Amino acid sequence: MGNIEVKILEKTLKPPFLLIKPEVTEKEFFEFANEDVPCELIDGMLMIPSPVSIAHERIFKLLLILFDHYLKKTSIFLDSKN
Repeated sequence: MGNIEVKILEKTLKPPFLLIKPEVTEKEFFEFANEDVPCELIDGMLMIPSPVSIAHERIFKLLLILFDHYLKKTSIFLDSKN
């Protein structure tokens, strides 16, 4: 994921970037969007954010594991069997 580039016309975009397509209808959005494409329709503009980097994903995973461990050790879970 870290080496993703997007070519538009004759220019190459490297992350981070935000692609915006104005004047998109809801029908066009739902034809384009699926669970594999992280995009949003805001005020008639299709917005596609830059993909996150591998480093970002690894940091997120570490924080999620640490937070999960903390919650289990402090008995904050309602069901303590987890």
